[in-house]
Amino acid sequence: MGFFGYIKNRIKYVIPQFLGMTILVFVVLRLAPGSPVDYYLAANPYATKEYIAALEERMGLKLPLWKQYFHWLGDLAQGDLGESLSQPGKPVIDVLRDKIRNSLILSLAANLLSILIAIPIGVIAAVHRGRLIDSLFRFLALFGYSMPSFWLALLLIQVFAVKFHVLPPAGFITVPEDAGFIEVLMDGLRHAVLPIVVLALLGAALTSRMVRSSMLEVLGDDYIRTARAKGLAERKVIYGHALRNALLPVVTIVGVQVGYLFASAAVTETVFAWPGIGREVVLATYTRDYPVVMGVTVIVGTALIVINVLTDIMYSWLDPRIRYR
Repeated sequence: MGFFGYIKNRIKYVIPQFLGMTILVFVVLRLAPGSPVDYYLAANPYATKEYIAALEERMGLKLPLWKQYFHWLGDLAQGDLGESLSQPGKPVIDVLRDKIRNSLILSLAANLLSILIAIPIGVIAAVHRGRLIDSLFRFLALFGYSMPSFWLALLLIQVFAVKFHVLPPAGFITVPEDAGFIEVLMDGLRHAVLPIVVLALLGAALTSRMVRSSMLEVLGDDYIRTARAKGLAERKVIYGHALRNALLPVVTIVGVQVGYLFASAAVTETVFAWPGIGREVVLATYTRDYPVVMGVTVIVGTALIVINVLTDIMYSWLDPRIRYR
């Protein structure tokens, strides 16, 4: 199978994956205890049965589940994610527009930082296999991978915000609205440091283990022994030959890590009060704002599907053998 044939074969699975994702989330949300009506009743506990019935009719909650899904899917096909139930009259896309930008800031910066941390650690651990530094890095990676994101976030807040007062504990931008661009930028960066570090450390723990395992496998190959036998410098062998091939499997794990960081971002953004898409979906879940939750699911799910497809295509381009498996 050629390169373009592989791309065509991979893309044909995108639509079933997308539909499966939307059906699963739609059903799970509808089966969860409570309903959007509960949010309105909390503010108006003396509402009459007629008012409740009219409210459910307006929200389409009296329709069979499959009809609700297809109505929503038809609107989605026209680019309409619906209106927020907790913010009546406001389209979901307007609710999420700024939140998506803010989450992208965290996600992209955290992914880049995690890769910059993980690759050197993984290489050093593999080169010094069985030594003290290898054991230390493996312990830290295991500790970081199993560490709850909210615990790490609270720990960093306690150290850098409460004890040393060098970084703000939460929020987004706190300078006045009439502040200059540079002042706003620096204030935003200061607020972003801690959540970015939390997500980066969590991602680096997984990636570094993958880099180490891949490097150990490559270092045992014949061409590495041949390179050493020819008298090449060890640095040239490690970084010029071994690392280049060891990074091929890491391409896949980086794609998976994007989804992992998105999942962790919901907790991290809530702890740091960062106005991102993760925090928004948590708030929407509390208020049973189904359109917002579904909108977040569609946006994030679609992004992850596209990232996985691009990851597979890049992997097949770097390693043509994958096209024939």
